[in-house]
Amino acid sequence: MIIWAAQQPVKLIMAPQIMQAVQLASWQWLSFFKQHPHPYSLIFAFLTGKNRVRKVLHILLMMQLLLNIDMIARNDKNEIFACGISHYPSFIYLIKETQKKTNSKLLIGHDTGNDRNDWTGLSKHYRFHMQNIPFLYLGVEDHPDYHKTTDTFEKIDLLEYIENCNLLTLFASVIK
Repeated sequence: MIIWAAQQPVKLIMAPQIMQAVQLASWQWLSFFKQHPHPYSLIFAFLTGKNRVRKVLHILLMMQLLLNIDMIARNDKNEIFACGISHYPSFIYLIKETQKKTNSKLLIGHDTGNDRNDWTGLSKHYRFHMQNIPFLYLGVEDHPDYHKTTDTFEKIDLLEYIENCNLLTLFASVIK
């Protein structure tokens, strides 16, 4: 099993949505799992760029689950989507167990079709999926400032962001 927090290089985009939000949340996860050890090995990998993904892919082929976390800080509907359940339905229990314990809406979707609404091929988890490594991608839908310099810290609802961080910690803690 792996917890994967995706980031974009700072030089490409200055959006807190992608970089600082996931970095800050990762400190919470690291602290939580240090105090509450998980029965499985957890790998927290912060990789940027396709070449780094290629370099570690062969090392990670024994994984049971790739959890790709990105785009968690800003969503006007207080929703996080879990993409990948249609490919790996055995992980539906993660959604059900987590949803019982959070105020955020954890929804299933964005993993069917042939357009931009299908997130299966739109992030680093796709390479793992192509190697038959199960993945779940957790993130929010695009917002008006997505990948723009107008995506500033001031536009993040801090309470929603904290709730999303808590949701993701809960999600990882219920993995069996």
